[in-house]
Amino acid sequence: MMMMDVVLMLLLLMEEVLLLLLLRMMEQVLLQLQMMKGLLLLRLRMRISPPSKSELEIGGELALKETENSDTATSAGGRSFGCRRRAW
Repeated sequence: MMMMDVVLMLLLLMEEVLLLLLLRMMEQVLLQLQMMKGLLLLRLRMRISPPSKSELEIGGELALKETENSDTATSAGGRSFGCRRRAW
């Protein structure tokens, strides 16, 4: 009888853990869908009204700053998470 109780408690615990994992996976899928929706809306906006020259210049400056920041971070011994190259 005591062993049966232990087994049932372990099964309930496993069920709870699996449900939490499923919930976390569903949250990740929802976040990815929201990101895809945002990207699609951005592409639609770009198609309807292309960006002006000043918006393109601002975007170029931001991209340049991001690359400068990533260069300094990697040269200072930091890790670059945006890089797709692998160090073997």
